Amino acid sequence: MNYNLKYIPSNSGMVIEKLKGSRIKKMTRFSSWPLDVVEQRLSLEKKNILSYTEGPALLELHDGYSVAISTDDTLNSILLWVEPLKDEFGEDEFLVNDTDYYPIDFNDSRFSNVDWKQVLDSEIIGIETIKSDSPTAIQEALPNENAIKILLANSKSIYFGFRTTDKAIDLIIKCNGQN
Repeated sequence: MNYNLKYIPSNSGMVIEKLKGSRIKKMTRFSSWPLDVVEQRLSLEKKNILSYTEGPALLELHDGYSVAISTDDTLNSILLWVEPLKDEFGEDEFLVNDTDYYPIDFNDSRFSNVDWKQVLDSEIIGIETIKSDSPTAIQEALPNENAIKILLANSKSIYFGFRTTDKAIDLIIKCNGQN
């Protein structure tokens, strides 16, 4: 059994309950590559790096919790967990301490084409899980929970998708209205 199966949205009820009713304090994307490399490797304009780089995201909430969002190829799914995550030795691991990543603050306008300030301090009122409706024969036995949409009280939403466009090789992040 895949260890990460417990982190797919349908198995992450506790995480989803922590999100509902919370307000977003800060959002960070953790790029797997240095930002100049992302621009060249993915042929992206700087303003699209936050949405399309490879690597997880972290939502810090006003109530003190932090929720990480990532992906797992072997499950063809999005993953959610409350930070810190325990490693194989039972030690706490925090994304913010992981030096393998290059953090990008969602408010950094150099790497984002959306004013992410519109989602900060907004209350999360719901979370929708979106499953792939056309998995390949190999993927049919997988959870295929390819995306989540976080609904906000201010009528905005944040979309986290796994391989849902040709631009993204990993996790794509968009605010409603973003191209």
